[in-house]
Amino acid sequence: MPGDRSNPCQGLMAAVDYDLTGHKGLVLIFRCTQCGELTRNIALTDDVHAPDDYDLILALKQKTQSSKR
Repeated sequence: MPGDRSNPCQGLMAAVDYDLTGHKGLVLIFRCTQCGELTRNIALTDDVHAPDDYDLILALKQKTQSSKR
């Protein structure tokens, strides 16, 4: 079931950006489509069952920068 099950609104989470930190590595930033709450999750690009797509993650930054213009 998609969505943030710990959030009372149960809204779907949309990936909106990423951050690269020295401690945690690549971190995805999600925004709830209902209430707008931001959450962060470590990207799992090397997961054998369901890896996060590195190219799609990089495209998030391009999308964010083009929307600021």
